[in-house]
Amino acid sequence: QHRLDFGVAYDKVLRSYESLHELVRSAEVSAVFLGLCPTKRFRYTRDALQLGKHVLCPSPVALSGEEASQLVALAKQKGVVLQEALHHRHHPIYARFESSVVQLGTASRAKIVINVPWWAKWWWPFSEPTDGTRPGGGGSAFMMYGPFALDVVRTLFQENDPDKFLVKKAEASTIKESRDVDFRMRVELEVK
Repeated sequence: QHRLDFGVAYDKVLRSYESLHELVRSAEVSAVFLGLCPTKRFRYTRDALQLGKHVLCPSPVALSGEEASQLVALAKQKGVVLQEALHHRHHPIYARFESSVVQLGTASRAKIVINVPWWAKWWWPFSEPTDGTRPGGGGSAFMMYGPFALDVVRTLFQENDPDKFLVKKAEASTIKESRDVDFRMRVELEVK
C-alpha cells in the first residue's frame, strides 16, 4: 500500500525498486546516494563501487580506517567517485575560508593536531551486530566531526589526495557511560 500511495503522490518517478540490492545492481543506475545507518553503509557502498557506481553518502563513509581505505582503493580501481556529503563546503563562511587560504598561501607546517570536543560523543544504539561491524556499532567524536576537521586540513594544504596525509598518532578517550565510544580524539597527521 505504501508503494501504491507513493506512486500516486509522485507520478513522475520513472521507476521504483523492490530493494536496495536491486537498485545498486541496476544497469540503469550510475550513481547512488546511500543515506544508510553507518553500521550498514559499508556493505552497500562496497557492492556499489564493485559494480562501477559512483557513491555519495553521509559522513562518515565507514566505521574504521581499514574500511575507509578499502573503499577508497576500490573507488580508485574502478575509476568512480566516492564522496562524503560534507555540506559545510557549501556554506558561505567556508567559501570565505577557502579564499583566505588562497590569499595566505598553502600551509607550510607538516603536522597538525585535531582535538574533537568532549561534547561530540555520538553513537547509533540501533546498530546491527550481525552485519560484521563492531558490537554496539556507533559513531564517535572523531567519526562525527573528524571528517569535517580533516577536510579543513586538506583545504589548508590545498591537497585533495588522501594518500598524502599520514596518521602518525591517534589517541581516543572513552568513558563507560559513552559505551566505549570515543568522546575525545587527538590525531597527529603528517603531510607527505
